[in-house]
Amino acid sequence: MTNAVLHAHDPAKQYHFSNEADMINKIVLGKSAKIFRAEHGIKNVRDFIDAAQLAEINRLQIINTGLIEIRLEYQQRKEHLQQCHNRGLLSFGSDQKQTG
Repeated sequence: MTNAVLHAHDPAKQYHFSNEADMINKIVLGKSAKIFRAEHGIKNVRDFIDAAQLAEINRLQIINTGLIEIRLEYQQRKEHLQQCHNRGLLSFGSDQKQTG
């Protein structure tokens, strides 16, 4: 995702990267990493979240990379990522019902 952000902005600023990360964190965790860290008294979110949350963040980063590369605007990417996340939750829930 870093390379996609670098190529999408000339010049790329720090907030371009943090905006993308915050968008994905808000979708998966329901809040920005800054708020999540403060609430849990931690320094690194990735060390604190469970494997499913980490996998979902990674999955959405991969999807977002493609959306950045095709030059989708921020709001459109956010909507697509939210839809992908929601579908993933629905899929996960149905898998649990079948196996549980």
